[in-house]
Amino acid sequence: MNANAMADAWLRRLDKIVEGKLVLTEDVPDETDWVDDRIYSIIIRDRSFDLIVEFVNKVLERRSTEEVMDNLAAGPVETMLFHGREVALDLIVEEARRNRLFKQMLGGVWQNNLSDELWEKFLQARGEM
Repeated sequence: MNANAMADAWLRRLDKIVEGKLVLTEDVPDETDWVDDRIYSIIIRDRSFDLIVEFVNKVLERRSTEEVMDNLAAGPVETMLFHGREVALDLIVEEARRNRLFKQMLGGVWQNNLSDELWEKFLQARGEM
């Protein structure tokens, strides 16, 4: 599955959640159910953080509202930092230097259990230090 297909499905899923139209039960499958599983599999199992950065950028190209940015930051990006630490952070820092929307989206990321040292590097990427 490529980043474009994931971005399209993720945005459809977010719209359904916001509109209250997504029923989260095993009895009622949704055509977007696969996307969250795929994203977290890419992060946790495959550790393909570059694909997650590409996915985030594809979403931001399509829609860069505050709601979308908040959901990307608190979901895939925080998960990527949690599981990838230094490797993920290096990709995030690099992308933040190149991409204004990506950097703006980082404002919704929380420290969670990231070490103070790595958090400081993250804040620099966000332009806060």
